[in-house]
Amino acid sequence: MSKLTRRAFISAAAVAGGGVVIGIAMRPGNQVKDLAAKLGDESEGLVHTYIKIDSDNLVTAIVPHSEMGQGVHTALGQMLAEELDADWDQVKVEEAPAIGEYATYSAGRRYLLSGIDFPNLVIPTVDGMMMNVADMLNLQITGGSMSVRTTGILAMRIAGAATREMMQTAAADAWGVPVDEVRTGDSHVAHGPSDRREPYAAFAAAVAEMTPSQTPTFKDPADYKIVGTYVPRRDIPAKVDGSAQFALDVRLPDMAYASVVRSPVPGGSVAAVDDAAARAIEGVVDVVLIPQSSVGGMLGETISSEAVAV
Repeated sequence: MSKLTRRAFISAAAVAGGGVVIGIAMRPGNQVKDLAAKLGDESEGLVHTYIKIDSDNLVTAIVPHSEMGQGVHTALGQMLAEELDADWDQVKVEEAPAIGEYATYSAGRRYLLSGIDFPNLVIPTVDGMMMNVADMLNLQITGGSMSVRTTGILAMRIAGAATREMMQTAAADAWGVPVDEVRTGDSHVAHGPSDRREPYAAFAAAVAEMTPSQTPTFKDPADYKIVGTYVPRRDIPAKVDGSAQFALDVRLPDMAYASVVRSPVPGGSVAAVDDAAARAIEGVVDVVLIPQSSVGGMLGETISSEAVAV
């Protein structure tokens, strides 16, 4: 455990709300049971908030960020798979749904608590607090290079390493051997002295019942096989063959389409609207004036111009 510095102690006390009971209650714990019904099925079991393993030993990395051409799904998938000791050829990436469990708390921790070296004892409490704050703020954001620097480091790596350790524990318990004799690699656990080797899928159910560590032991970078190597982008094939889904692909019953004319000047307003010609066009449902609005966010208030939608 790292040394508890004065700054970390004061920060931890503030984050924990001044009480050990509050701190423990806020810890993430095991979220698998609550999430399983939303994400998994009988053949694809959720073993960690960010990891699913199906009966064929296919690992799914659940990424809470949008893939916008920056390669974040592949990069975060690599970071998770590396620490999990997974077979990269048997890993797929899935974008997380827009629900509270996948609020990007790591972004808040990275920027609000940057530079604070928390001891391992209080990290679960800090993470639990940040998860609750991110959930309340509906904070599921993607921007710049933050995904790798925040979620990659503070969520994906931890999820992979914690699940790897739970796999070792589950195998050791099942085989009746010391956990330090169990090795992992290519999505399998193995015990050399007894010549046993099983896929992660064999222990997925047992791992799903465990509470993952927020402070697992990471691999030595010298042992990396996936991170730092070239791998094909996982999002490219779907974009090439047209199967990738975007917001423009949404189709709802009786859905209408609108064309918006905005002010050419930031903050501008509509002086007058002659909508007679537009309304005379067959199929036009309505002509709507969009008033000026302001939206508050992490980076301040944004004011939109007035516009007209047809």
